[in-house]
Amino acid sequence: MKKAVKLFFAEMSLIAVIFCTAGCGWGKNRTYTFVWMTDTQYYCESAPDIYMTMTRWISEHIEDRNINFVFHTGDVVNQTGDALQWQRADEAMTYLDRTVPYSILAGNHDLTNSGNPYENFLTYFGKNRMDAKGIKGNTVWYYHDGEASAQIIDAGRQDYLVLALGVWPDTDMITWADTILKEHTEIPAILTTHDYMSVDGMRSDTGDKLFEEIVRKNPNVHLVLCGHNHDAQCRQDDLDDNNDGIKDRTVYQLMADYQATASGGNGFMRLLTIDERNKKLTVTTYSPFLNQYNCYSAKYPGKDHFDIDISDWF
Repeated sequence: MKKAVKLFFAEMSLIAVIFCTAGCGWGKNRTYTFVWMTDTQYYCESAPDIYMTMTRWISEHIEDRNINFVFHTGDVVNQTGDALQWQRADEAMTYLDRTVPYSILAGNHDLTNSGNPYENFLTYFGKNRMDAKGIKGNTVWYYHDGEASAQIIDAGRQDYLVLALGVWPDTDMITWADTILKEHTEIPAILTTHDYMSVDGMRSDTGDKLFEEIVRKNPNVHLVLCGHNHDAQCRQDDLDDNNDGIKDRTVYQLMADYQATASGGNGFMRLLTIDERNKKLTVTTYSPFLNQYNCYSAKYPGKDHFDIDISDWF
């Protein structure tokens, strides 16, 4: 009789484990990676093999690196009027199509000087293109057919709201982004744009505007990513959201633009690895083109590899 009881409870425990692994989220890997690239403009102009190497590496390492999302923070091409550069960008990003969710936004080099400034960007990476072949899995909201976008990432046991705003957002775009954030206050948000920070770690004029009108006003914004200026910086601001004199969140603002390096960047990009159990985000810098970690020399500690406490994200 005791043997039968033991077998019964063993079987019930196995059923419970199987059920919860499938239905409770316990089986999800709680350590995962987001990849962040930016300012690919010189690759599209003269070194397309580097861009192809980067996106091909991402597609080949989705499983073993548990890559859940890819960010591109603008200046996709160098001369917006050169169709060949756009074709090279399109070909490189095809490695990610229907493979891993990603967002991409326009930098200043992607804009035209007449008509609709976003015309060329939208032709290749606007709503029509992304809906047809670009986005895997996520529901995406678009502003003006893709001048900005928002989507929710399902990663690990956590969802994230990703906002991708084209360079120098106007009042209407900022209002649109603010509305999306206020409709999803329960989800940690990552804001991406092109021009936000200077090489000295201070925010640009656009960065100050976005900080005051989006970041400060929305307690779910925890991370900002940008490119544009040739350097790597990390800025953090502690915010008291309820004005009780106690810090409620730390907003980390990261800039990374490697185009001043040889070959327009040598294929360096950032890997943002989140460890939910330890509430830590680890930033590393890697080039699949060189098969090398770290762009900067050891005399610049903290430029290429550092940890961020994300305990207030959850």
